[in-house]
Amino acid sequence: MSFQASIPVTIGLLFTPWNLDSFALTAASLALVGGILAYVAIGRREFGPGFAVAWFGLFAAFMVYVGVG
Repeated sequence: MSFQASIPVTIGLLFTPWNLDSFALTAASLALVGGILAYVAIGRREFGPGFAVAWFGLFAAFMVYVGVG
């Protein structure tokens, strides 16, 4: 199934314009930071309120960036 699913995705990616603007790059950067936070939380085996506040902060920062821009 994964092989069958990869062919349409590949074709779609080949014919899609890749115009990464500042919103896309900011979203990707914040997503990577959120992923690193998740990796740290998994390593510590804790998902306390500190991590939730940090993830919400990343989301709020992006919403502010989109709202201002």
